[in-house]
Amino acid sequence: MASAHNVELNPCVLERSVSGRMSQRAIAEIDRNLAALLADSTESNAREFLRTELLADSTESNTWGVTSVNAADRLEQRMRLISEVSTRIKSQTTAKELNTQPLAVLELSLSDLWKAYIPLALMLYDEYVKFRQSNDTTWVVGINAPPGSGKSTLVQILKLLMEVVAGKELNVAQVGSDDLYMGKSQREAAGYVTRLDPRTLDVDFFHVIADLKELKDGKVKVPRFDKGMDERDGFNEIEGPLDILFYEGWRVGVRKSDFTLPNGDLVKFDYERLNAPIDYLMYLDADPEDVWHWKLNSSQQDHEKMKGKKVDWKPWGDSDTTQLRQKWDEWMLPFLKHHEARLLKDEKTKFVLTKNDAHHIVKTSFNNRNRLRSAFKKANVTLDLESSANSSLSKEDAFVLHAEEVMLSPGNVRATLQRSRCRIESTQLPLPASGSKCAVVDATGDATLAKSVGGA
Repeated sequence: MASAHNVELNPCVLERSVSGRMSQRAIAEIDRNLAALLADSTESNAREFLRTELLADSTESNTWGVTSVNAADRLEQRMRLISEVSTRIKSQTTAKELNTQPLAVLELSLSDLWKAYIPLALMLYDEYVKFRQSNDTTWVVGINAPPGSGKSTLVQILKLLMEVVAGKELNVAQVGSDDLYMGKSQREAAGYVTRLDPRTLDVDFFHVIADLKELKDGKVKVPRFDKGMDERDGFNEIEGPLDILFYEGWRVGVRKSDFTLPNGDLVKFDYERLNAPIDYLMYLDADPEDVWHWKLNSSQQDHEKMKGKKVDWKPWGDSDTTQLRQKWDEWMLPFLKHHEARLLKDEKTKFVLTKNDAHHIVKTSFNNRNRLRSAFKKANVTLDLESSANSSLSKEDAFVLHAEEVMLSPGNVRATLQRSRCRIESTQLPLPASGSKCAVVDATGDATLAKSVGGA
């Protein structure tokens, strides 16, 4: 076991990439110490290691607000939650929804619970409580994530964790955009060759998210889709009143746009009616090549579930992989790159999770633009626009554009983002291409005019 005296000699705890991603070594070390502390709550070396790691990791302070003052309390809070949740996960051996797996068989990483799921659940519960103070409707959380990336698993974990945080059972419902696919005959009648066509979400059910948001009593019927059979599989009835609705899928939150079909035709799709009720939108980011392997794996699992159900069932073969790869290249990858990926910088997106190839969550962050707009509204910003090209921008848009540019610039730039505070500190900054100046903003007080960008 790593002792407290050896923490400084374990550089892996600090190994985040320039973009803020955790290394596999760091994940393994955190897993090891968590396992030791769960096995023996008096294990002081593991406890000290985890406390030191919380303070050493900039993401803990920047995203989750961990400081030297509260680190000990945060550690004990997370230990209580991870202990209770780990026990509950082991008992969940039966899948509760179609197209999902029980949590007990997923071999969830302790480090993912510790560094991502638990602090995320705590933050979301705080947001839910704040929402309910001024609203009597269902709080709708949208989760956009690529195919096969574990959207349903994320929802299962968050539901479990938020109930533990709340100390009571919450009435939480889950709807996937996949459940809104048209059935085969309906797609064929419309001339759609695959459910991967972005037009195949059934507009007859575009009202369900809004209906569930307003549900006080009674029930709402929501279609259920079996991806293994590639067919609609009856309906679920969701009973109100609801506390929280998770609306997840690779179409969630995507703005209306055009899509180029494999034959070159340009078609339009519009999910605004589905997206409008969303109160809090999250995006799960991942490398497209990793997503391809996850999709291949999930498709093979869906195929295996059909054994005994399809009379013409055969084991998955190379031809199946080839066909899936073609669909990936023609349908899924273009939608992911040109439509889903835009949510990474969309102002509607409030939080971003990043996964690596092993399905570990290696980065958690608030959406910069969203938080910069919040800072702008709270502070007295002085902004000098020197570029005529940007003279048409509003003061707020110009600030957000250039503040983000400063944050992402190479060189001597230090940006600190916290939940209640947005501050950019800079010295000797390179001049952005736009030629503008921007202010240092502290959302907790008055903004002061910063050194001009470029040192003018």
